[in-house]
Amino acid sequence: MIKAYSPQAKGRVERNHGVYQDRFVKELRLKGIKTIDEANKLLQSRFIDNLNKKFMKEPASTEDAHIALIPGQNLDDIMCWEYTRTVHNDWVVRFENQFLQIQKTRDISVRPKQKVILKRHLNGKITLWYKEVKETREYSQQERSKNSRENKSKSPWSQFNPGWLKQSKEHLDATT
Repeated sequence: MIKAYSPQAKGRVERNHGVYQDRFVKELRLKGIKTIDEANKLLQSRFIDNLNKKFMKEPASTEDAHIALIPGQNLDDIMCWEYTRTVHNDWVVRFENQFLQIQKTRDISVRPKQKVILKRHLNGKITLWYKEVKETREYSQQERSKNSRENKSKSPWSQFNPGWLKQSKEHLDATT
């Protein structure tokens, strides 16, 4: 999927849609089609193929520019969003208001204050990478939600007790 970010690209997309809509309406009128079922049959009967053939231009080069995958290369690791994050002193990486805990093992190579690459894959899975090596832990969306619910009470804000204010006020009154 290629998104149209510039006004020029958006104009080309809209102009293309305008051509399809204009030609389709004229074709419906010429064939006397008045129902949705008949219009759907027209679309399925090679209307778009004929329209594309009419406006098609020959490519400047017939050479195929696609590049083959390298053996062992995984498309799941290529087709994803990448973010750079810093490992905190408690082995946590923060991402979108979530805290991802890195499990400390003997073979782990990342240390606090170092940069890691966080990859969010198309299926919602999150993986951490350090120096082109994937850490063994993968975080699914369900697991992140479960961890957030379980660790909710461990945040400093959820441990705040309004009674502390009352105690300190009473303590101040007693000392003065």
